[in-house]
Formats: sequence, C-alpha cells, structure tokens
Amino acid sequence: METFAHVRTAARGFFHPVGTCALWSVCDEDGRVLGAEGLVVGDASLIPTIPRANTNVSVIAIAEAVADRLRAA
Repeated sequence: METFAHVRTAARGFFHPVGTCALWSVCDEDGRVLGAEGLVVGDASLIPTIPRANTNVSVIAIAEAVADRLRAA
C-alpha cells in the first residue's frame, strides 16, 4: 500500500482533554470540588494546558500529589 494512502486510512486523531476543572472556579489547589463535600479530583481536568509530556505521566504526578495532600489532612 502506498504510504500516503495508508496514512489517510489508518491515521486517527487523539483527544486529551485537560483543564476542565478551572482552579478556584470548580476546585481548590488540593483538588477538592467546591460545593460538593467529600468529592476530590486528581486527574487531567486540573491541568490548565495540554502538557508537553505524555498526559498519563502528568496525571500520575497530579494524582500522587493529591493523594499525599489528602493523607496529610
């Protein structure tokens, strides 16, 4: 198969949504959702822009930081 034809038929777009929980509008710096007692997020929704690194690496770092803050509380 011609290379360009293969790319046209096999290429897929990837969508990595980030920044869907605006800091201080939806949640605080610890990931606690404002107005929802006991609800905490620790995922890509806290990242303000798409990171240069793989999204999963950034989410792991955020989740670990949120977990550490919850344990300390």
